[in-house]
Amino acid sequence: MKTILSRVKFNKKQMTAMIAFAIIASVAQMVAPMLISKMIDGVSGNNKTTIIILAVVMILLSVLACVTNIVSTNIAAKLTTRFSADLRKEIFYKVQSFSAVEVDKFGSASLITRNTTDVTMIQSFLVLLFRLGLLAPLMAVLGLVFGVASSGTLAVVIAIAIPI
Repeated sequence: MKTILSRVKFNKKQMTAMIAFAIIASVAQMVAPMLISKMIDGVSGNNKTTIIILAVVMILLSVLACVTNIVSTNIAAKLTTRFSADLRKEIFYKVQSFSAVEVDKFGSASLITRNTTDVTMIQSFLVLLFRLGLLAPLMAVLGLVFGVASSGTLAVVIAIAIPI
């Protein structure tokens, strides 16, 4: 694992953009329940204007969350694709330096598998690491922040549940 991650070349601008888009998407997803509670208050007060305004805001937030998630996933895919291409190139040049005896020792089929399937699995792992490894802690922290903002007792429950 350490060897694989030591070879990943992170583009700082792309990583920053990916994190920023993930934060925007997470905040947009977390704000929706608060808007729903305000919408329910509007229904009980029979305030149709408030309900319509909140519905439009929720639609816009959903679109924003969707677009930012797509952009963030696209950036993660670009980062991992570049890494996979570099890794395949390194494997190819390494295999080219093998003697005929070494190629027979490892087997042609095994070397081809290493350069295709194994690299693809590493690429899939990195995409999940970038997306879920970034999104899960972010959602936990934002959940705690929004929990504190809405109710102190809820924040205590969330603060205990997150580490568990």
